[in-house]
Amino acid sequence: MLTRLVAGLSWLGRRGPAALVVLMLVGMALPPLGAILRPYVGEGVFALLVLAFMRIDPERLKATVRRPGTALLSLGWTMLAVPLCAYVGLTALGVDESAPDLYLSLMLQSVTMPMMATPSIVMMIGLDGTIALVGIVLAGLTMPVLAPAILGVAGVPIELEPTQLAILLAGTLAGSAALGLLVRRVVGAARIQRNREAIDGMNVMCMFVFAVAVMGDVIPSFLADPWYAAGLTLVAFAANVGLMMVSWLVLRPAGGRTALAMAVTASQRNMGLMLAVAGSALPGTVWLYVALGQFPIYLAPVVLKRVATYLK
Repeated sequence: MLTRLVAGLSWLGRRGPAALVVLMLVGMALPPLGAILRPYVGEGVFALLVLAFMRIDPERLKATVRRPGTALLSLGWTMLAVPLCAYVGLTALGVDESAPDLYLSLMLQSVTMPMMATPSIVMMIGLDGTIALVGIVLAGLTMPVLAPAILGVAGVPIELEPTQLAILLAGTLAGSAALGLLVRRVVGAARIQRNREAIDGMNVMCMFVFAVAVMGDVIPSFLADPWYAAGLTLVAFAANVGLMMVSWLVLRPAGGRTALAMAVTASQRNMGLMLAVAGSALPGTVWLYVALGQFPIYLAPVVLKRVATYLK
């Protein structure tokens, strides 16, 4: 039974990027399943982090921390430059006054930390997930301070609870790191390397939980107002792809493959975390934007896996 399970996960892992697209479609097609899985989104995110820490070489992680220039560059770009540029650009275009709900959605996207699944996505496309993992840890440590401050400067009418957010993030990161490194120590790095495809399959299954949980309302929204939903989808793609391309150009001096890993980290934002913190106070547009924002996130690995093979 265990052999068959590992074989099935390995098969899924070898088709990781394509499998994510299929899971996204399943999430849209099965709203009742989304309602069932929605309470387990937190557990799915935690499992993704455990799998990411489990696969990270501690020596490489230590080397990254000892030479923090790249990590600090990623942090400064992701958590300071991006949200401040978003604020300046959106206000210059008058989005804050002409479309306040869209302005709120885009500002929340810009100030939140990267997705906790990002190291898994980075490794799935064939890049080193260490810099992505370090970036997430640093972003998680700084977000409780930076996010409320930038939202305040931007005039975004939302109340965050920095202390509660800090405790949640610290607990999630510390707990997943401890468990992931413990599993690596017990199982052994060699066995983890041999079963990397099965672990990719486990990543896909964890991401399935989130996809199904948030995308159940997509089809009803398109049926109710197709032009509005289509326009919001285009904005979501433009924000994600545009940020990834600009990030790669800005971070290119770090090296092509490293810059791509950091660009993926900068563009794949954890808006689900913002829903968890302030969901009841957010308008429906934000919820729909988060759901539609999964399209570029789940489609990106299909393209980036090919792009990564051409970078040095």
